[in-house]
Amino acid sequence: MVILLFVAVFVGMVISIAVFWTFNLKNTFLRWKSKLQKNRNNKKRIRLENLFKKAENFQGDGDDEFHGFEGPLNVKKSSRTDDLLMDVFLEAGQEAGFPLTDDFNGKEQEGFSR
Repeated sequence: MVILLFVAVFVGMVISIAVFWTFNLKNTFLRWKSKLQKNRNNKKRIRLENLFKKAENFQGDGDDEFHGFEGPLNVKKSSRTDDLLMDVFLEAGQEAGFPLTDDFNGKEQEGFSR
């Protein structure tokens, strides 16, 4: 009778450990997969950003860390300040609650810009 009790407790512990190990191992693999995927996506994003910077020849005021300056594609920020339609457009954006940004291809992309 005592031997059956010890066997039952032992089998119960083995089953509990097996179940815990199985579910914990699955979660561990999911965490690893998630971290690897984020790392791969980050590397791809950095490579793509570098390609855009190499292709761009930016002229004007803006966030320098987000622009290239020696590439074959000329990009110029407008320096015009006498455009009435643009002034109305910017004013409407502000009234709608959007912020004004100096360079919408820079660090802060949300908002309206000239």
